[in-house]
Amino acid sequence: MKIQLFKKKNKFSHSKWSIMSPGRHWHIALALASFLVVASFAFGLYLFIEENRAIDSLSLDDGKVAVDTISYERIKKVLDIFTEREKRSEEILNSPASFSDPSL
Repeated sequence: MKIQLFKKKNKFSHSKWSIMSPGRHWHIALALASFLVVASFAFGLYLFIEENRAIDSLSLDDGKVAVDTISYERIKKVLDIFTEREKRSEEILNSPASFSDPSL
């Protein structure tokens, strides 16, 4: 029997916050991702509130909204342009293709 009074004990402490622990890096990555999610939510909420203020500033005292309306003439002009395009497309689709046959 061997008696060892002063035995050297090797203590390897692997705490979850040690420098070499991969768990620490995952905690940091999770904290950064959580911060980005909360920050983007707060930024979206800020933009939403700012847009609501801008829309509220358009309203008049009567409760009517001061927005430019589109005139009937402008709508009619645009619809005429599309009607002309539709007619032109129909003409192109219904006309025979004119090409020379190289085998003749």
